Amino acid sequence: LKGIENNLGWCHPYFAHPWTHGQFFNTRFRGFRDQSYEMRRSEQGLVVFTPVTANEEEPIPEQPLIKLTFDLPNRVRAEFWKPFHLVIVMHFVPTGNNTCRFEWLISKLLPIGSRVSWRKWQPRIFLQDQSVLESAQRWYDREGDNFERSVDADASTLLVRQIVTMAESGNWEEKRSSLPLRKVVTVRA
Repeated sequence: LKGIENNLGWCHPYFAHPWTHGQFFNTRFRGFRDQSYEMRRSEQGLVVFTPVTANEEEPIPEQPLIKLTFDLPNRVRAEFWKPFHLVIVMHFVPTGNNTCRFEWLISKLLPIGSRVSWRKWQPRIFLQDQSVLESAQRWYDREGDNFERSVDADASTLLVRQIVTMAESGNWEEKRSSLPLRKVVTVRA
């Protein structure tokens, strides 16, 4: 769950991915700015994207700048369109009470060469996330989650936590309509 939450956390790239993530560079060189993202409950989970739409009747843009999709039970798809189209598909496969196996696919930046290639190395961004999650997990194991404090920017991670809790209890189908269909969150990132 923490891996899924991490990848739906809008503001974490600047703090967790120095010199590796596009959002880090954007914030580093342009400064912190007010920005909005939109969350929409879906049939399979949650979609988080920017730019925001005018209202919930307006469809999600076909090519938003950023689109993060969570599909039950454990898949996150991160899609970026600028400066180039990039798709990252991640699965967080539970292996124990507080552990998981992380599997991923990343699209190629250039449409040349073989369509699929195996790598022996893990991308640095994923290693940074692993370090953050493993160090935080020790505190969760020791203290539980009572130390957590949330801000508005955490809306997407808190909503995905609710979705997973509903699904784990077998209530996703019947209770998902109790969750907000759409929410716009403005953060300084």
